[in-house]
Amino acid sequence: MKFISNDVSAGLLLVFILVVQLASLASAEKDPKGVKSEVFDHKYVPIEGSLMTPIGQPSLFSFSGRWHRFRDVFKASLWPGTYVTLLSFGDHCTLVLRPRILEPRTLLYQVSVDGGEFFEVSKDITPEETHLGPILIRIDTPGGEKDGREPHVVTVVSSRHTASLSLLGFMIPTTLVNQNNDWLSARLGLPYVEFIGGRDLADRFAISSSEWRAAEEIGARHSHIAAKYPLTLSKEAAPRVKSLFTEYQFLNPTDHDPYQVNHLPHSARYSFNSQHIIEPVTPSVVILNIGEYDVDARVPAEEFADSLYKFIRRLRLNDRPGARLVVVARKGRYEAETRAVVAHLRENEGDSQIIIASYPGGSIGNGDGSTDATVEQWKQFLIRFAVQTPPDVYSLSGIRDATGDALSDLTDQYREKLVSAQASLNSLFIVFAIVVVMLVLLSLRFVVRAVSRAIFSRCCGRRALGRPTSQRYKGVAAKNGVIWD
Repeated sequence: MKFISNDVSAGLLLVFILVVQLASLASAEKDPKGVKSEVFDHKYVPIEGSLMTPIGQPSLFSFSGRWHRFRDVFKASLWPGTYVTLLSFGDHCTLVLRPRILEPRTLLYQVSVDGGEFFEVSKDITPEETHLGPILIRIDTPGGEKDGREPHVVTVVSSRHTASLSLLGFMIPTTLVNQNNDWLSARLGLPYVEFIGGRDLADRFAISSSEWRAAEEIGARHSHIAAKYPLTLSKEAAPRVKSLFTEYQFLNPTDHDPYQVNHLPHSARYSFNSQHIIEPVTPSVVILNIGEYDVDARVPAEEFADSLYKFIRRLRLNDRPGARLVVVARKGRYEAETRAVVAHLRENEGDSQIIIASYPGGSIGNGDGSTDATVEQWKQFLIRFAVQTPPDVYSLSGIRDATGDALSDLTDQYREKLVSAQASLNSLFIVFAIVVVMLVLLSLRFVVRAVSRAIFSRCCGRRALGRPTSQRYKGVAAKNGVIWD
């Protein structure tokens, strides 16, 4: 039995050493200086950036225009002026893209930070690179004065001339991010205007058009459906010319769809009522500024009026049932027929949400753009018919307070809570270790008893060990001739 008692003493000594060591670790945690190592462990180096995605952080993304989602990639349509607005933190952000291209291309996008001037970001890529991993494009967002925690509103405009924006997300420097819905709720509350038609938008890049710049200056969200298509086709129109009447239903205009150009399966019709994106928002105002290309195609006035009536009816019944429709009448562009169609819809069909408005510029001239409306004229037009109270879309005082000074206090509170939580966890770990050791010792006690019984049985005999003491004494007395009562 001596070796058994020695094992128990060794176990108790081991438990005592373990308790003393855990107590020293707990006291080291409480010591502000702590126990420092001579070798730095690289696992404590923070990662260079954090990936923000529309699926994981939807409150940081606001999509405008026509988008569709394929798995975790959000792809912009090829209509002009499709863009996304991001709420970024830090002195830069990096777009994470997954474009699908058929030949080497230059990705070219227009970017604006906090409502400033637009600038270009670009990158040359090949189809092989897109198969190796995502494409990264860095955007500098200077101006942060609060340790990189001041948010920035970053607008990225897709381009239909290179490759549409296929967004997986964006990377920002590792920092605390305010993911409440205040900013997104404010974005959703802005007036949302959809422009249909317009030669200016069809001929030039969307951000250089007067409509785009006017909508940006008054702080409205906007999308643009414009291409060099007449509203309808006629017998006198050029062969194989597409019409805006049919193209409006598609996600992409077929003339700009590379898959359609290369005779590959192209995009299907656009689902107006069940968009597969995080933020399905219907425009609150639709501005129809159409007719220039019908004049060029020599569409008869009666046929244009009939097509305009059917197009507006389809907008109201299927595509934009709750939107306010503003039909623009312009001199030299079926003005009388346009006014007659709107009057018929208002008076005979009782649709008071359809109004007629005169073009803010001049009549159609010789096509040089000299009579087109200016940015200031479009601003006054939008304020009158679409946006009664222009919002300050880049006023982020509440968000900056929440992510700047208040965030510093929040960080200190979290740091104190973290230290307290670590101390509590250390105490719980010590208690847990003691309980585990006691359970082990208890189990060891039963094992020792079993082993000792087995050894004693082997030494003294199983029959003697298995009989009661009284019977053993009776057996010994009977051998000696003694009668046991």
